[in-house]
Amino acid sequence: MYIVVEIVTFAALGTTSTAYPPTPYIPPPTYTTPLATGAIHTTELKHGLPLKDQLTGEVTAAKTAGERVLVYEYAKGAIACVEFDRTLPDYEMQNALRNVRLVRVDVAEFTPSELAALGMAKPAYPWFYKLDTKMVAGGKVDLVVVDSISGDEWTDNYSFNIAPVIEQFMSGTYVKHATAFPVPTVYKGPPAPTATADLGF
Repeated sequence: MYIVVEIVTFAALGTTSTAYPPTPYIPPPTYTTPLATGAIHTTELKHGLPLKDQLTGEVTAAKTAGERVLVYEYAKGAIACVEFDRTLPDYEMQNALRNVRLVRVDVAEFTPSELAALGMAKPAYPWFYKLDTKMVAGGKVDLVVVDSISGDEWTDNYSFNIAPVIEQFMSGTYVKHATAFPVPTVYKGPPAPTATADLGF
């Protein structure tokens, strides 16, 4: 009788363990671009049409709507880009980006050659660009990159750090560039030998 009780107890314990399984593994969340941008007019460019043509179209449409264009170049999963995205609903960012069309460009959507042709192939992200258009020969409209800055222009990615830089950048009053623009250099050959004084040795 004692043995039977032990078997029943063991069975009960076994049943209890299967009725309450361990907590299943839940993978950490992946970084995705949130859609919450408040009142900011946001567009997302996708592959299919040439990047330059899409950007030109956005600038033309923005001018018609009385907006300025800020291109936000980002990489999905990059921590700095995720942190920037999270600031967009904040009041400071809403105010800094009023009357601005935020054009989002995911670098994975376009070829390296397309990005390089516009000076948008960068080693790290995010980067931001002011664009404009101009008339060229034949009455065609051409795209012009007016200025650019990176996320290195501010410290931690909080709206109170980012918004003043973005607002000044868009108004044309921002002058500090933490990432210096590259200065083209031309190789002129080895330096000419210099004359040395005769020391009598």
